[in-house]
Amino acid sequence: MQKALLSFFFMAFIVFKQVIENTEKTIVQRALDYCCDNQVLSANDFKAVAEQFRRDEFSFHQPGSKIVYMNLLGKLPAVALTQPATSSIEDYETILKIKP
Repeated sequence: MQKALLSFFFMAFIVFKQVIENTEKTIVQRALDYCCDNQVLSANDFKAVAEQFRRDEFSFHQPGSKIVYMNLLGKLPAVALTQPATSSIEDYETILKIKP
């Protein structure tokens, strides 16, 4: 039992060590803060949080993506430009009134 527990802690230590050695300090600190604030106690979860922060940081520094609006028909259908009908609030109030 004691050997299994020591092995477990050793493996967790290795995971923490690898994350700390292979990740920027600011990301490690953010991941550690997040894990402490949200009671994330697993070394593998810490690793996943750090990887997510690394991906977020990487995508933040990438040049902006070009948004391409797809319209396979070539132009907007007339239905898309139609203004929806509206009703007066008094109409709804009349319907909802309870008559004595």
